[in-house]
Amino acid sequence: MIVGLKVKSLEGVGLLNNFLIVPMSFLGATFFDPTTLPAALKAIVYLLPLTYTSIGLRAAVFQPLSEFPWYSIPILLTVAIVLGAIGAHQFSNQQD
Repeated sequence: MIVGLKVKSLEGVGLLNNFLIVPMSFLGATFFDPTTLPAALKAIVYLLPLTYTSIGLRAAVFQPLSEFPWYSIPILLTVAIVLGAIGAHQFSNQQD
């Protein structure tokens, strides 16, 4: 919703997709284990919400419940609430 309310044209959606979604999909621990990264890159990777989604999904499939990374759920919930609040604020202040 945030992107949809900010972008003025359909081409802008593709541009934002190229600069936000595509890098996050490669850096979001989707294709690798983030614990093996150097410290500087690890700090960047752990700022992305997709990292916690990937960690949680990987653990749900391959690890027992006792080893599930429960910290990922409150982090993802916080990100969802913050982004939802930003989107709701933008939507309520939208002008044509």
